[in-house]
Amino acid sequence: MSLTMNYRRQNMSNGETKRSVKESIFYGIAANILIAVLCVQAASDGSPKTIESIKPPFVFSIKTLTPDDKPLAGVKVKCVHPRSQQGRAIVDMVADSNEQGVAVFNVTQADIAQDRYFWFSLADDNFIGNPYVGISPVDNQYSYTFRIMPAEQFQFLFLDEKAKPIPDAKLWLFSDHPNFPGLERGVFRAATSATTDDRGIAAVTFAQVATNIVASADGLASAFIRGASLPKDRPYTIRLSPGCTISGRVVNAENKPVENAKLSATNKDLIMYYMQQFKLEATSDANGGFVLENAQEGTYEIQALMQPPYETMYAKPVSVKIEDNNSVSGVKILAQGGAMLKGRYVTRHKLRIADRTIYISTSSPVRKNWEIKTKDDGSFVVSGLPQNGRGTIVFTMISGYHASVTMPSAYPFFRSIESNRINFDALPHGAYEGVQVEFLLMGRAAGRVFDSSGEPMPGKRLVVRPGAWIYRTNDKGEYTANIPPNERVTLEVVDDASRGIIVKCEPFMIEEGQIIEKDLKVGEESSKLVGQPLPAFEGIDIDFYTQQADGRMLLVCFWDMQQRPSRNCIKQLAGLAGELKQQDVTVIAVQASKVDKDTLDEWMKKNGIDFPVGMIEADAEETRFMWGVKSLPWLILTNREHVVTAVNLNLSEVNEQIQRAESEKQ
Repeated sequence: MSLTMNYRRQNMSNGETKRSVKESIFYGIAANILIAVLCVQAASDGSPKTIESIKPPFVFSIKTLTPDDKPLAGVKVKCVHPRSQQGRAIVDMVADSNEQGVAVFNVTQADIAQDRYFWFSLADDNFIGNPYVGISPVDNQYSYTFRIMPAEQFQFLFLDEKAKPIPDAKLWLFSDHPNFPGLERGVFRAATSATTDDRGIAAVTFAQVATNIVASADGLASAFIRGASLPKDRPYTIRLSPGCTISGRVVNAENKPVENAKLSATNKDLIMYYMQQFKLEATSDANGGFVLENAQEGTYEIQALMQPPYETMYAKPVSVKIEDNNSVSGVKILAQGGAMLKGRYVTRHKLRIADRTIYISTSSPVRKNWEIKTKDDGSFVVSGLPQNGRGTIVFTMISGYHASVTMPSAYPFFRSIESNRINFDALPHGAYEGVQVEFLLMGRAAGRVFDSSGEPMPGKRLVVRPGAWIYRTNDKGEYTANIPPNERVTLEVVDDASRGIIVKCEPFMIEEGQIIEKDLKVGEESSKLVGQPLPAFEGIDIDFYTQQADGRMLLVCFWDMQQRPSRNCIKQLAGLAGELKQQDVTVIAVQASKVDKDTLDEWMKKNGIDFPVGMIEADAEETRFMWGVKSLPWLILTNREHVVTAVNLNLSEVNEQIQRAESEKQ
């Protein structure tokens, strides 16, 4: 089934003003009084409604409950906007919860373009929890529930192997509790921490719930205690002692030393909390030698990250087992040919681009995970990528912003770019530069989903593609979805039981920060081009005839060189051209708007595009209508007889549609 769609931009014409009303209704105060109705008015100059047009006042309510849903009064809750990573706070306020457990925030100042979210957290030492959430008026969100626990006082005594107190030791407490939201991997994270005084005592306020303890001190091995029972009448004693050492050398294939390599060893038995205190760190010296100190019993995985001038080298992780408190020596870390990636974060918004985390993982030739940080100017260097390896580089997202990653098209082994990540395969040895990660303000689409009879469809899963962001329609069939700007996206409504697509809209694009309304309705019509022979290339200047591809499938892309999504599509097609050729698929591109031919040829040459590219010479609108092209870029696939089998494809769907066309032929 296809769909018919009601697509309404909130524009004004002839002086007429349209309003979009958002109501924030709060019943937690005595007598259940309506506090506020927020009205958002689109710009009166006829421009589309944008995120920047959403203005305060806003009223937020945060409910504080115990894990068994009992309200907690007098709890201090904090509201910050924007959060620290996105500039100096405009809003920084604390409110106490009332008898119904609700803290109310009346916000009169905000900068939604800078950060669409308001960030709420617990600001009360008398309660334990790690609630931290961002909610947004852009998404019509004005309330949230925190589940927390009353705290108790506990003391911890740190002693060394001679039973002497250990000052300045570090303590972290965690709790397992199935009813706490915000659980990560089953662990209630970052509950509390403390440092011991001169007596070796750390006093903390904590909730006694299946307590797990991490203890660390300089010059001593860290300790992990799971499921401790904390006494209330005396300090809980923790004993730390010197650990073992792991020593060895970092060398290249010629057994020559590799200096300045950064080594880290993680105890795989204690990895569940991902804490720095579990990592042993060292740097190789001029002879390639290293010593990792204060290791405890268990299996360590040692990773080495090469530094200049060896940043294009790679070392496989090495496992070492510590038993019976015996040190290990003679460990050999072999540095071999690898790759390096250089780039930079950029943005026109007031965002902090320094110290941003980048996650790297490889699945071949070995599984390896590590992370780096951007420098003060937003630049970064990802070194230690394995030669001929496969993996993924993920750039940390910023809430409310879309990360648009671009890189030179001359790097075909970076096989796909998906929003904030790069996937690479069969990566050759060398240095690769010119990667840019730009943060753009997300747009938003909102509307309703209807069945073929016009009835709303509640509780349906809505997916934004590419990217696979998932949302749900409410009991009225309404949805709100963040949309990456300047990219060709589609919305799919999926049935949970069958996982089949109920509704899929035509591709569309929105501008940075723009808000649109989009209703989706199940229809009966399908594309008239599907099942028909591919139209002749009449009125199109192209050095290609369908007879040249007899017995081969065709993938035709209508695009516009002046639009970034189209340019990205062509670049990605260029990267896939070899793979498609092996599947007997010929790629053809058609420039669908008027551009200078020399400019087009120069761009094609610069970006290494070697498949046929033509230009519409006749009336562009008439040609696009004949081909059924409704937006750009627009992909059309045929079978080997050049009968159209699919239109309006995303690149991620091409392989699936090729296989489907082949199976239908059989």
